[in-house]
Amino acid sequence: MLLIPKASPTTYGFSAAANMSSGEERSMVRISNGTWYYVVDYTTTNRIYRSLDNGSDSTFIVNLGGINSCLATDSNDVVHCVYTDDGNIWYINSTDWSKREIYNPISTVDGYGSSSMTVDGNDMIHIIFELGTSGDSNDNQLFYMNSTDSGNIWSSSQMLTNEPDLGDDFFDGCIVSNATNAIHIIHYWEDRSDTGKTQIVDTWSTDYINWVTDNLTDTDEEIWSGFSHAPSAMVDDNNIIHVAAHNYSAIQKANITYFYNDSGQGWVQEWVQPFAGETNSGKVSISTTGNGTKYIFSQGINGIQYSVNWSGSNSWSVLQNETNWDFLLSPSSLGSYYPIIDGNHINRPATGFSFVSRNTTCSWIYVITNNLSWDSISATNIFPVNGSIDISQQPSLFADVSSSDSYVNITWWSNSSGTWLQFGNNDTIISGTNVTQQNLNFTNYDTTYYWKINVTDDSTSKSFVHSLTTIPAPVPELDDISEPSSGIEGTTIFYFNVSYKINDSDPPETVNVNITQGIWYDNSSLVWYEGGNGTWANYTYNTTLSNPGTYNYLFFVDSGNQTNTTTSDSVVVTTDSWLSLYFPSYVELGDYIMATGSVENSTGTPLDDTWIYTQFYNSTGDSQLSSPLRLMCENGAYWLTITSTIFIPNNYTIWVNFTDPDTGIDYNSSHDIYIGQSGGPGHYSTPVYFTFYNNNTGIGLSRESFKVYVNTTSTLSSTDRVYGDAYNSYTGETIYYRIDDYFDLQVYPTSGTSTSVTISEVNEFIDIPIDWYSFGIQNMNHSVIKATLTNGSRTYVQYLFPYEQYYWDLLSGDYNLTKEYYEPASETLQKTEYTDITITNDTYYWIAGYSRQDIICDVNDIENRSVLLLSFYNTNDGLGLPDETLKIYLDGTRYKDNIFYVQNGTIVNVTIKDYYNQTMYWGNHSIVSDYMFLDLGLTFHSYKFSNANNIYYTVSILKSNATRWWEVGVCPYETIEFLLPSGYNYTIRVYDASNDELCNFTTNVTNSKLFLINGSSLDGVLSGQSNITGQLLELQVELGIATQPDIVAV
Repeated sequence: MLLIPKASPTTYGFSAAANMSSGEERSMVRISNGTWYYVVDYTTTNRIYRSLDNGSDSTFIVNLGGINSCLATDSNDVVHCVYTDDGNIWYINSTDWSKREIYNPISTVDGYGSSSMTVDGNDMIHIIFELGTSGDSNDNQLFYMNSTDSGNIWSSSQMLTNEPDLGDDFFDGCIVSNATNAIHIIHYWEDRSDTGKTQIVDTWSTDYINWVTDNLTDTDEEIWSGFSHAPSAMVDDNNIIHVAAHNYSAIQKANITYFYNDSGQGWVQEWVQPFAGETNSGKVSISTTGNGTKYIFSQGINGIQYSVNWSGSNSWSVLQNETNWDFLLSPSSLGSYYPIIDGNHINRPATGFSFVSRNTTCSWIYVITNNLSWDSISATNIFPVNGSIDISQQPSLFADVSSSDSYVNITWWSNSSGTWLQFGNNDTIISGTNVTQQNLNFTNYDTTYYWKINVTDDSTSKSFVHSLTTIPAPVPELDDISEPSSGIEGTTIFYFNVSYKINDSDPPETVNVNITQGIWYDNSSLVWYEGGNGTWANYTYNTTLSNPGTYNYLFFVDSGNQTNTTTSDSVVVTTDSWLSLYFPSYVELGDYIMATGSVENSTGTPLDDTWIYTQFYNSTGDSQLSSPLRLMCENGAYWLTITSTIFIPNNYTIWVNFTDPDTGIDYNSSHDIYIGQSGGPGHYSTPVYFTFYNNNTGIGLSRESFKVYVNTTSTLSSTDRVYGDAYNSYTGETIYYRIDDYFDLQVYPTSGTSTSVTISEVNEFIDIPIDWYSFGIQNMNHSVIKATLTNGSRTYVQYLFPYEQYYWDLLSGDYNLTKEYYEPASETLQKTEYTDITITNDTYYWIAGYSRQDIICDVNDIENRSVLLLSFYNTNDGLGLPDETLKIYLDGTRYKDNIFYVQNGTIVNVTIKDYYNQTMYWGNHSIVSDYMFLDLGLTFHSYKFSNANNIYYTVSILKSNATRWWEVGVCPYETIEFLLPSGYNYTIRVYDASNDELCNFTTNVTNSKLFLINGSSLDGVLSGQSNITGQLLELQVELGIATQPDIVAV
């Protein structure tokens, strides 16, 4: 469609050297009512025109007075324009078409170039512009600014590149924003360090403060920028950035190159057909359509050419010219990813293309259209709106969808897994219907997810991409609902309770209480006991604290997404104190009530300067004294004498208490007393004595072996323990008692929790039968045995040396006996055995049969035993050597003794080593006699050294494998001798008093030798003829008993 200026062509003359616009893809835009705006480039200025009929006619709007202009629109149909004028940056918009200067460099600018702008999904305006820095007009840098209020206020400028004079050159950029509102600047970069190597790069940012630069082209590739025309970039419905640019190389000349970047997965380069044989090309422009078709328009020597990549195609068509396009220059195509108005890309063609261009004489402006149509599908009232935050997990998504067709099909997609996956669909929906779908994949807190609706009618398919950010993870709340009070070390049970609440009502992963006393003392999990996690659930943990002092504690919770803690609190743990008091249980009216006792802490230290209070209560709980009796405790002593005449005959409870002056903790003790009628029938105050005896043997047992508990009720507790063997009672009283051992196991009665007796006489004795059984154990082995006897959680250990025995007194029950065998010489563990034992009577247990030396076995084994005896002798004189001379091993085990009991008919290995672990003898022997002697002879050789000089020397000898030298001094004219075991290597060195060596050599000792120290040498004078070969030890074997006479046949 031809657009003719209102005046004659000569009135609006065009400069042939001027560009259409430096914001290459933004010289032509459309708003939602169908109005087009475009820039006309005159000789020294740009002008904005408007068309209401798709370019058939136009109206002049404003003369910018500058050049390098770029257009963009927002969701309110406001047209924005940025341009340059003598190095300053100017801005204008369609609200009033008033010009305003937004950037005026303070320093001198050596040249200026293109500007470009985009409006993102939040209607934020982003601009870039190119200025040459002072000192080098070719040293261009890129600058960035933005505005969040439709161009009223602008941010400070950022120089995205900062190169010194004659540094790298950055120029000709275009700017786009994608679905995530990330800003991408596609521009050229000339590497001045390698002249002529110009690259296309992508400088991008998500926060508009921190920028990253990625290469679109290889660093070794030469890119030609033509007439400084910027690359052209567009973003399609699937958030893919498409870039078209020229590149040039000496071989391929001028080419059009196409790139795309799929959601930040990296840039991919595709080559479009080159300009055959041409070395020059001009402006390039790219546009996309709703159906996915892409067009690239380029100015060549022969006019405007274009290539197309159809929807669903993986290749580009050959560059082609249309008739009547040969005289057109500087194409700028129509199309816009943003704004999205009511969920629709309404200003981006659904099909076809349109571009504005001029003729070669700059006298006409042309608008070219082909198969141009606009979206028939829309999705409005989309919820959540794009970029929403604080959206609940697994949200329901909504949209009103409509089409020119009666019905549409809808699919819902999300990228929660990192790739686009379908999560729902609505089929055959009436146009104009509100549809909804819940996304169950958006499960994480504080996470940005992308989702899209794909709407398809009879002829068109369209996607609407949105993002949302889920709500932050709720912070769990904690409330310390109760504080443990002060208590006693190892006795008081401290309860740590806390309440937990969280908005999502999910149970916590961990609720812990951390308890410290300078260092971590405890870190334990609490358990739930009541309540709901959304409305305060209560958790508890209890423990005793074993050390006195102040403990700090706090509660910690981890919900799985967030953590929280309470402030630190403290609890005081003190040393236990107690009252150990004696009160009579019966007195007659008129007698004195006399009590004694002590007050101590848990370490047995008596308390001083402490008031102790005593009060009497009758059977109905009424106090009998107008005020408690007060006694000052000195050195832990308690004593009380009070007449019974102030009472009437009755049962009374005596309550004694005091407050620990250090901890403030109150301690008390209660005692029962019966005050009877004076001279009453059958009542006499008397102690009751407890004695113990072995029920199996009738032999008495010591009272220190048992703990006695007595009270007048059948329920006995730890406070009812009697210290000693007597309990104060009176005749006619019924008492209940129980006997425990010191493992707190009940010994008597053998059934029930207690037994009773009525006191019938003064000084009554209660004889307690104890069903103890004797368990004897004897070690019948050569080994040392560690015997461990276990019953439940109780363990007793006893070591038994060879043939030693031990006795335990045990209650009936099941026990485990663990036997660990240790080699006596090396003290190494050889074997472990476990035996379960049930004690029902007296038992005697023999441990026998572990090793060859364990001689206790059954009769058949005893009948077939033999004795092996090893001895050593000196072969030089035929006399015996001590057993400790060498180390003895039988079947690989070392023994200290030299007598062994072995099975007749077996084969045993005998190994002899010296104490440097060198093997001197190794051999296997068959046991064929009741007695078998192995006599091992050790041969010694004489090494003599005679000193013929008048100076002193030291002779040093080092045996192989040894770490110490054997040194002997030799005086002038003296002779010394070494007796050396045969068969070893020895190092011999001789040195004088100045430590100067006379000799140093190694020899194998197999015979006797004599050396002479003569002058400065050591001479061998003679060498014995008796050489020892074979085993290092000489072996003789004898069978039979050494002391018995020979057997004589009769």
